[in-house]
Amino acid sequence: MMDEYINFLSNQIPNLKAGKYTVKVSQTTNISNCTIEDAEFDFVVQAEQLSLNPQNTYSTYPPRGSIADYENSLPVLILNHKNLPWARPLFVNEPKIPWVCLLVFSEDESFVTTTTTYKNATQENVDVFIPEMDDEYIEADQDCVTLDIDYNLFNEILPYKDELAYLSHIKVVALDDKVTDRDVNNEWFSCVMSSRFPKVKKSQTIRHTAHLVSLEGYNAFLENRGKQSVKNKKSVRMFSLMSWDFYTIKNQQSFYDDAHRLKVGLFKPEIKSKNKEINDLINLGYFAMNHTMRDKTQTISWYKSCLVPYEPNEVKNITCNYSDSLLRYDPDLSMVDISYSAAWQLGRQLALSDKKYTKELIKWRLLMKEKLAKNKTEQAVFSRIDSTSNSEDLLKEKWQSLAHELMSECKVADPTNLENTTLDSFYRSQTSDRVKNTRILSQSDLVNIMSGGENDGHKLDE
Repeated sequence: MMDEYINFLSNQIPNLKAGKYTVKVSQTTNISNCTIEDAEFDFVVQAEQLSLNPQNTYSTYPPRGSIADYENSLPVLILNHKNLPWARPLFVNEPKIPWVCLLVFSEDESFVTTTTTYKNATQENVDVFIPEMDDEYIEADQDCVTLDIDYNLFNEILPYKDELAYLSHIKVVALDDKVTDRDVNNEWFSCVMSSRFPKVKKSQTIRHTAHLVSLEGYNAFLENRGKQSVKNKKSVRMFSLMSWDFYTIKNQQSFYDDAHRLKVGLFKPEIKSKNKEINDLINLGYFAMNHTMRDKTQTISWYKSCLVPYEPNEVKNITCNYSDSLLRYDPDLSMVDISYSAAWQLGRQLALSDKKYTKELIKWRLLMKEKLAKNKTEQAVFSRIDSTSNSEDLLKEKWQSLAHELMSECKVADPTNLENTTLDSFYRSQTSDRVKNTRILSQSDLVNIMSGGENDGHKLDE
């Protein structure tokens, strides 16, 4: 079971970004007339470039096809691929800048979406600026989606270079108790956020389209925002990796308005009685509930939740062993109030559901049981010598009698033969609990007991 947590990271830069790499190996030796030829080989790291695998899309916000007031909501795309936004190098010396961004268009804005092949998309066009991309590993007939955007609109919605690093981030969350696809078993997600809010009109539904676009070939535009010349081009062409639609409409009422229409107060039944006392109880938050007593008798009792929106009357702490001791009887109404009894039961269930608390409770109970057993044993011993007596002579007499009884049980005639005999072995038959860590009788103890000397036996109470 995972712990509940959520962590945010500014980026997740891969160890190797997409591109072609060459590994060269050379070796020198001091052996005469021996030359080892250098070796090298090439390999390619590939990543999404023209389209996005649908399985890499975890979720979108606003949800695809949804209709709501998203005036204050920035669209967000959540990806299962944790380092996709940084998988391709956009600026060589600035790896934290992502190579993709999320653009949002409303239906009344000038842009054209086309599904075609890469070869057709990159053909020279007099009116359209086409970016130069690293297409060494792109097939000419590979399908792609292009987005032709009016140049003025493009300059308006394209994020600044310094903004890009803040529009993508990593989120690490626990998947427990989270509704997700069964195939999703990785807790790392990358998030790409738009820098543009959707448009909203009061009585009109507006369709919006969010596009995840590639920024390859637009380095100069990002570095010289609004100053880059396109040589009289009317529009620019971008490649869309994925997209989704959602709709906005201005709500006639807001959450603020709904909250102010709420009736603030106790949650109580809309019941009025001719009995004033019953009405007073209802106004305090009490409910009349069916109640089954322990003898299976059916009755109706009063119940009030332990969570109330006012300062309750101060109640002294009450210790009890079972919930029935907290039932309160109202003689005027001949009904029982089960509020404190139910709260006690709820508290016990919450406590027992806490593993740490349960462990400490069992530990405490075992300690109390051990102490109780020890006390019973001590009471059994001292009941034999009547330690409550105030007479010192009588106490010595009792100790001497106990020593003689001990000699008789152990079948010895000389007290010195009782050395190393314990009270545990002597009283095992007379008590139900075994005495633990009992003091061992020494020779001097036994001699003093028999002679009635200065040692009056008090040390044996250990």
